[in-house]
Amino acid sequence: MPDWRKVVREHMGNLRLPPETREEVIAELASHFEECEDNAPHERPDTGELDVHAVKWRRLARAIHSAKREEAIMNRRIKSLWLPSLANLAAAVALMLLFDHLNFEEPGIATFSHVAKAFRLPWLLALPMLGALGALLAKHARGSFAQRLIAGLAPSFVWLVVMVTVGLFLILDPRHFAGVSLSDFVFSTLGLVVLSALALLLGTLPFLGDPQREVQE
Repeated sequence: MPDWRKVVREHMGNLRLPPETREEVIAELASHFEECEDNAPHERPDTGELDVHAVKWRRLARAIHSAKREEAIMNRRIKSLWLPSLANLAAAVALMLLFDHLNFEEPGIATFSHVAKAFRLPWLLALPMLGALGALLAKHARGSFAQRLIAGLAPSFVWLVVMVTVGLFLILDPRHFAGVSLSDFVFSTLGLVVLSALALLLGTLPFLGDPQREVQE
């Protein structure tokens, strides 16, 4: 039985991966070959061992390199986009619920006579800090300009989706929204989407510089 770790290292030594990742791949492949040697599809008829020369090493190397590259991209995207966006969104929702609980504003879609409450002014005043939070987390993760911008404006994007969905239901089946006037919907959309985006952008702007210029932690 061959030393599979040595065999794999000889054939996969040029794999373009970080050293620790390359060693991990070599160890996994060696273990896999050891386990499947007895019933491998390519066997030497005289020894019953896996035929090393029958393994398509170049194709295998390309497949592993592609898989590891996609995994690295996905991990980086999670750290630089999804986690900062979710942190920003969670903080925005928590603040909205807190202000509703403290009766700074009335929950739900406000009426035309309560325009200020429809805009949720205390919440809007806190949003620049949340925009800064999302963009800063994305920047520390070396996120791109677009990722930092999206992370900073995440709550307004979510509210845009919500209000578009509500608007479609309002148009398609207005009977379920009999107590909601068009002015209520318009002012709520302005407050939750347009004004929130502007407030979040105010906090996001300082962190939209080139992350490559930042000093490595």
